[in-house]
Amino acid sequence: MEEKGLVIYQIPLVIFSLCIGVFISIFSPSLIHGSYIIIGLFLLILLVYLGVTYRSAMFLFVLFSSFGIMNMSIKPFDLLFVLIAGLFFIGKKQKLIMLRKIRFVHYGLLMFLLVSMLSIIGSMNINLGISYFIHTVFMVIIFYFLAMMIREKWEFNAIIWGYICTVLFSVIAVFAEKFGFIGYIGTWFQGVRAQGFFMDPNDFSPFLILAIFLLMERAFTYHYTTFSYFAYISLSVLVIITLLAAMSRAALLNFGIVMIIYFFYTILYKKRYGQVVLFLGAMIVLAALTLIVAGDSITNYLSIRFSNTSNVTVLQQYDTDRFFYQLQGIFLGSSHLLGIGPGQFEYYYGYATHNLFVRIIAENGWLAFLLFVSVLLYFFFQLFILRKREVWNLPIYLFLSVFIGIMLNSMFIDTLHWRYLWFFLGLCAVVLNQAGRET
Repeated sequence: MEEKGLVIYQIPLVIFSLCIGVFISIFSPSLIHGSYIIIGLFLLILLVYLGVTYRSAMFLFVLFSSFGIMNMSIKPFDLLFVLIAGLFFIGKKQKLIMLRKIRFVHYGLLMFLLVSMLSIIGSMNINLGISYFIHTVFMVIIFYFLAMMIREKWEFNAIIWGYICTVLFSVIAVFAEKFGFIGYIGTWFQGVRAQGFFMDPNDFSPFLILAIFLLMERAFTYHYTTFSYFAYISLSVLVIITLLAAMSRAALLNFGIVMIIYFFYTILYKKRYGQVVLFLGAMIVLAALTLIVAGDSITNYLSIRFSNTSNVTVLQQYDTDRFFYQLQGIFLGSSHLLGIGPGQFEYYYGYATHNLFVRIIAENGWLAFLLFVSVLLYFFFQLFILRKREVWNLPIYLFLSVFIGIMLNSMFIDTLHWRYLWFFLGLCAVVLNQAGRET
């Protein structure tokens, strides 16, 4: 199969998919009429035809093209995932060797789920505990779907470009609503912070970071005087501007750390001095022009998000509350062997943990925390050991950089039920498996 031909024939399908996603996000189900059903049926016929022609890559591309629409009670990605994952499990012969290659992760996750299931016993609200546990299992299934099913470059590329397309679609929607090209579709939080098709800017902004560096890596494969370099860099800059417009402090820390690590390895291993310097210079010029054109409004927004009313500090007044409840979560995990049960922290305090690790400690206990962290450390060390390698034209240090950024971000936002976290861990498993096959 020609990869170039695959991408060309995917373009009409993804346009139709994104249009239908917009229609669903704008209109409530009661307002959907026959024309949308006709469009949906047409899309289904087109999907079946292209799926037969280009096999599983088409379904993967469509699945992850819906990944950026998360502001609906029933998410398109979840519905498509159940369908497509079922077709993959039925249609592809699976080899357990894929699990043996990451057996440490496999055993760690199974034990983590077992402890999490047992912690339901101590839940004050059993129904809520069961619901949260099922949600956790669904997240882990997303990971296993990627780790077990994706073996070929064309499948991996279909996922990557599907993800990049859904990010670019969100970015276009954010700009279109901001500058009045379309009506209100809810891509801005209180009209101030970009949130895309997510429920919260703090969830939306980290979702963009992997796409930024995938586009940047693609740009860096070209000479910095070529049109392709400037095209991919321009796309990455648009995503960066959207990330900045979300004004998430944790995501900006995430982005800064990833950029430092990625640029360090890019210069160290690939000697891409010109590309990196040109990109940084363009960002400085863009920032200067932005401050000149809209300096007062930007300063006002930054003062709201990044300074306290009493003194100039990044910490907000509500951060004190967060630290207090996080400390209570650690106390709960220390006084309950298996924690207080999945999803029970908000039921206890009416307040979110805003921390992945504190949530696990409080709700599932220290044993679950150690099991989960051991899985994360395994990924970290494997990515670090293989950082100099490339898999399907992507350097492993790119995934290492983003992994570190996500872990830092998870200290300020609860990402246990964050589809993007398990999606990225699945990509890491695919990359490590492929690196092992090549070795």
